[in-house]
Amino acid sequence: MIETEDYWLEVRARDVDRVAKAFLAICNAIGAKDKTLVQSAWQQIVQSYTEPHRHYHTLRHIADMLHALDAAGLDQLSPEQQLRLNIFAVFHDIVYV
Repeated sequence: MIETEDYWLEVRARDVDRVAKAFLAICNAIGAKDKTLVQSAWQQIVQSYTEPHRHYHTLRHIADMLHALDAAGLDQLSPEQQLRLNIFAVFHDIVYV
């Protein structure tokens, strides 16, 4: 397969979508109802993980972690434990120097 710019835009869109779904699920689980605050937090996540100095700790990395958690079949964990893993996946590299 030849990887074109369109291919990478599609990959990036899927990564952003996967991370966004996890973030919104976290917000719902913790009762975050202020849409302005949720939107601001989401913008900070995207801004942080797309900083130009990041080469590994990116939205792609976060999406890969979330896919790995999905594939692990964590049904035996409680909803709270699953939530904790998703929070860790989304936020573990938010600050990267």
